[in-house]
Amino acid sequence: MTAAQPYLAGMEHERRLVSESQWYTPPDLASRLWDWCHVLSRRHVPFRVLEPSAGDGALIRPMLAGKQTPDEVVAYEVDPARLPALRVLDTALVSVDVRPWDFLADANPGRFDLAVTNPPYERDQDVDFTLRTLECSTAAVGIYRSALVHGAGRWNRLWRHVDIRRMAWLSSRPRFGGEHQPMTDFVALHLVRRSHARKQGEAHTLNVEWWT
Repeated sequence: MTAAQPYLAGMEHERRLVSESQWYTPPDLASRLWDWCHVLSRRHVPFRVLEPSAGDGALIRPMLAGKQTPDEVVAYEVDPARLPALRVLDTALVSVDVRPWDFLADANPGRFDLAVTNPPYERDQDVDFTLRTLECSTAAVGIYRSALVHGAGRWNRLWRHVDIRRMAWLSSRPRFGGEHQPMTDFVALHLVRRSHARKQGEAHTLNVEWWT
């Protein structure tokens, strides 16, 4: 029974985080993701960035620390406890527009050159966030559960309409705000909206990396 306790504790930790939709991206992973984004952002300077589920701002901080910064970041977060940490990121150099409401419920979020995200994934919310994000952003780069790329239901809802341009498999599960790792594997994805629906059996080429 003693040997099972760490696993059970990990499951309890994950259940709590899932119920709160709070999986905060580790700083090293956030920095690596933003380094990946620089290739996309070079033709959009100045450019607007969307963070549709900002949490405590982990994905925004690397944007503000680098040599190449966005012109504006729009950050959505529904948890009032996280808003002070987001609002202090607004500076004279980079405007961070904090919107304390649900991104999915916003009928007119505006237009963006890039979305950077670690969306909630319970009840397939990552599918909803991805589709909505790509309605208002040219591209999306984010941390997603690896299960997102599997399943007939997700193919019909998501992958018929979205292309993966670049993928990075994570060699270990991120530690999201605690000592216990999640029970889910994750990947980094660069996504774009397709101009027409994918046909069954259609394939395309993408760049695949392995992050250790």
